[in-house]
Amino acid sequence: MSRSTAALWICVFAAAVLSAGDAQAMHYKILYTFQGGGDGSDPAGPLLLDQAGNLYGTTQTGGGEGCGGQGCGTVFRVTSEGSERVLHAFDKNADAKGGAYPVSGTIEDMSGNLFGTTQGNGLVCGYDYSLGCGTIFMLAPHGTKSTLYRFHGEADGAIPSAGLIQDSDGNLYGTAQLGGPKGGGTVYKLAPERTLTVLHAFSGGSDGSDPVAPLLEDASGNFYGTTTEGGGGKNCGPYTDCGTVFKIGANGTESVLHIFQGGSDGTYPESALILDQAGNLYGTTQQGGADCNYPMGCGTVFKLAPDGSKTILYAFKGENDGAFPVGAFIMDMAGNIYGTTIYDGARKNGTVFELTPGGTLTVLHAFAGGADGSGPDGLIVDSEGNLFGATASGGGDNCAGGYGCGTVFELKR
Repeated sequence: MSRSTAALWICVFAAAVLSAGDAQAMHYKILYTFQGGGDGSDPAGPLLLDQAGNLYGTTQTGGGEGCGGQGCGTVFRVTSEGSERVLHAFDKNADAKGGAYPVSGTIEDMSGNLFGTTQGNGLVCGYDYSLGCGTIFMLAPHGTKSTLYRFHGEADGAIPSAGLIQDSDGNLYGTAQLGGPKGGGTVYKLAPERTLTVLHAFSGGSDGSDPVAPLLEDASGNFYGTTTEGGGGKNCGPYTDCGTVFKIGANGTESVLHIFQGGSDGTYPESALILDQAGNLYGTTQQGGADCNYPMGCGTVFKLAPDGSKTILYAFKGENDGAFPVGAFIMDMAGNIYGTTIYDGARKNGTVFELTPGGTLTVLHAFAGGADGSGPDGLIVDSEGNLFGATASGGGDNCAGGYGCGTVFELKR
């Protein structure tokens, strides 16, 4: 089985369970602050942690002079001591077919190769996307980057915003947000010989559209995921429906497990799902839920049982608890969920939270902006229960009109 995310059965960690008391004792530390030049800017997607404690990730911009002067993005490594190294800088001018704007982090195989996606370039796009339809890439341990696949748009999909998963045979699986034969995005498989197969093409109707989250694979070879739009929900504000939870069976058949209705039911699921050993799925919606300061709601954490019944575990209020949960989240062996919100909280710039099975939410850290970081986007955990993540902005005043270029942080027990 690959060390990446092959056969994702349950996203839990086996470290000592964090209790609310432990949570209060966690210490927040900035490991690295991006400067926005050659080191990258706007870290996006979940981080990857290796056995030596090094963190790997991507920045959406920075790293060079291409892409309108803002840089085309990077793949980076940050050591446990806080030293950063750019492993690859994407450069539209030097390698237009090689991709630009990686937004989904990377995964790693047993040989140390990193795999990821870029939203832009490739230059074989059947759609009118000036930045191209996106790519799948591999970065070898010695630093050589290979473009494994360039998306065409209408046949195979476009804009692969989600990260990848990999099975034990080396096949890569992911989603393309747009395009495909029916125009609503695709679920795809890329074989080691670089042949891409569309496993499902979304129509934008009842089966959903615009998948932006990574897939989840169970032990039987079924895939689970979410679409941010489509499905047929009606209380969804200015957008097209509220999104879905879907399953693609090992035989390739797609089933819609839940259609979000907006309001208290939630709207726009954007994070990857997790699955417990009883077959329950857990996820978040970016909006919907309880009344809050935002007209479309502040987001939810939900549970979807095998029989199709759905429970809202928590509805964010947009106060000290935060608003708009996005990015990767995790579950410990006791069923406690850990995640991030990108807005609000006591210091108005997002939170890291713990949610118990009983629905009690504890804020582990409230981001203050500035040097502290702002807009966290998902978490990973080490074997001791320490949490790591990145903020899309904050950390300094070099980027985004003075809002900072982003950080890598740890929450240590």
